[in-house]
Amino acid sequence: MNPFTPLFTVQCSVALLLVSLGGCQPESEFGEEFIRQPLPERHRLILNYPLEQQVDLYLKAMHEIHPPDLGLADVVATHGADIVPVLKARLAGVEDWDYRKMKLIDVFLRMHEMGSYAVAADRELMHFLEQQVAGMEDPLWKKLAAEDIMRIKEEAELRPDDAPR
Repeated sequence: MNPFTPLFTVQCSVALLLVSLGGCQPESEFGEEFIRQPLPERHRLILNYPLEQQVDLYLKAMHEIHPPDLGLADVVATHGADIVPVLKARLAGVEDWDYRKMKLIDVFLRMHEMGSYAVAADRELMHFLEQQVAGMEDPLWKKLAAEDIMRIKEEAELRPDDAPR
């Protein structure tokens, strides 16, 4: 008995074709083109995209560029209060990848350091960030994210007049 009947073969071929033509090809190419740009160009280009895509590009760059382009966190952080909801939503949605959570929390640290948003003065946000860190499993990324939150708190003690902007 032959398990590879003509119908089975056609079904497998169609399934493979659909997988290979998957709907995310343009998005993948979009991100790949961004990654291939030189560092100063990436910092300029990322601002041309909607906030959600900026966060996607930032995370892609942190994962795929070696060494990572750490300056992109500063560029994303310049949006201040406007990008906070996007970052929070993304943090809540990356439960399975602590590295990404740590990189998103780093953007909040950069916001605080740059003064584009008074992260420490936003108690709800700080509580949310602490919850996100508490739920992390990877000890290295958890430690680095916790250190970012500690830096925000420590620097806020030096600037107690900060208020959410």
